[in-house]
Amino acid sequence: MTLILTQSSKTGKNYELAHDCKILIKHFSDIDADIKNFDDDIDLTLYNEVLMVVPEWNRSIPFTLKSLIDNSGWPSLFKDKQVWMIGTSGGFGGNLIGLSHLNDILDYVGAIVKRPKVYIENMGDFDREGPQGMATQKLIMDIIKQICSNYQNV
Repeated sequence: MTLILTQSSKTGKNYELAHDCKILIKHFSDIDADIKNFDDDIDLTLYNEVLMVVPEWNRSIPFTLKSLIDNSGWPSLFKDKQVWMIGTSGGFGGNLIGLSHLNDILDYVGAIVKRPKVYIENMGDFDREGPQGMATQKLIMDIIKQICSNYQNV
């Protein structure tokens, strides 16, 4: 089963993106994915892979995500889980620095960090129909197809 992690209200842009990913996973694999915030009560043992939609907080990742990883035990419950990352920011860079930091943390705890990584800048003004939006959607579809290939041929 797939876990989609983010930190957003139900009406926030990051949740909307997570929800779009959930719909695509269901469309391509006929399985459900769960959407959780980083600070929700999460049983990580239920999931084989994780898609993280990570907003930029203070040029890094939300402390709630770091806390989730830190509190996942040792060996970490993220060990050997496939993890995909989508970084978002309200400004320039799409949380490039934060995802770099997160990549190092996940590598240390033994997660399998997958590619591509996606960076969405100016999330509040993100235009899905523009050239950058279309390229970003293609990268997200590549992630969704990789996730779904774990369940069936896509």
